[in-house]
Amino acid sequence: VPTHITSDRGVQFTSDLWTEISNVFGSKLHQTTAYHPQANGIVERFHRHLKNALKARMKGNNWAEELPWVLLGIRTSAKEDLSCSSAELVYGYPLSVPRDFIDPTGHNQQPSTLLDRLRQKVGKFRPVPTSRHGKD
Repeated sequence: VPTHITSDRGVQFTSDLWTEISNVFGSKLHQTTAYHPQANGIVERFHRHLKNALKARMKGNNWAEELPWVLLGIRTSAKEDLSCSSAELVYGYPLSVPRDFIDPTGHNQQPSTLLDRLRQKVGKFRPVPTSRHGKD
């Protein structure tokens, strides 16, 4: 749960319900100045990036099905200014995604060879139990 939440002055963020929810979770609310979109520049830029990525991936009308994949792509892509991905900043190491299991130089390899290599890599995966697994 975030300790600080910054939002614009939309009615959904100024309601008594929102204020009470933030109090229950111990989050401090901060609202940007009215009619000053520059205060939300980072969020607005991310929304533009997210919308463009969703449009590029959409095959039908159900954007909710595509959202997790688009967000995974955004979170695992390297950011030039950070020299790493945002997921790497959060977890301390780069996330492994399906594209990482196939060698990009192996274009001329037989499919069976690629499949064997993929099986070896996937075979090394081990489940990590959560700390609350099986507890009620």
